[in-house]
Amino acid sequence: MPKKLDDLGVEVALLAYACSEQYPDEATFLFHTVTYRYGDDHLEANFDFILENHSLEEYQIRKLFIRKTQLLDRHWDRLEQNHPSSMIYVSAIREHELADSTCISLCKNVLRKRIEQNPITYECREIERIEGLLMWCLARMHKWTVIRGLLARTATRSEPELEDRHVHGASPAKNGT
Repeated sequence: MPKKLDDLGVEVALLAYACSEQYPDEATFLFHTVTYRYGDDHLEANFDFILENHSLEEYQIRKLFIRKTQLLDRHWDRLEQNHPSSMIYVSAIREHELADSTCISLCKNVLRKRIEQNPITYECREIERIEGLLMWCLARMHKWTVIRGLLARTATRSEPELEDRHVHGASPAKNGT
């Protein structure tokens, strides 16, 4: 059941937001509660304030954008510039039309961001891997041309790697993985 922030008063919410800056470890829990439990009226009234003044987890951003009744062009622009994977996801859920070129650009940005966040985890062959959620979003938006292009690009990049493994005595991965 959504929490009734209206009963507590605006000053309580503002105090909680202010404390979140002082205690960033607890902020994740506060914003999880805000995005999942607080009422729609509170989210509508504080949407821009929350986005502009607080660091949110990607899943919290997605939930906020999905729950917002009406997204303006500036909201979509902010999402596209700062959160490319959320842009694809929210567009798929809200049936927001994206051009194929925009989808491709966003997918590249998502992969680039993942590599920057954790460069040690990504080996060269993993850079071109297309993540499942991105593929699901593209399919939901009926972006079949984009999907075929991404899969074809991944397949052509993977073949030399498989051949190289086989030549050097390592057996290729079973079941196509």
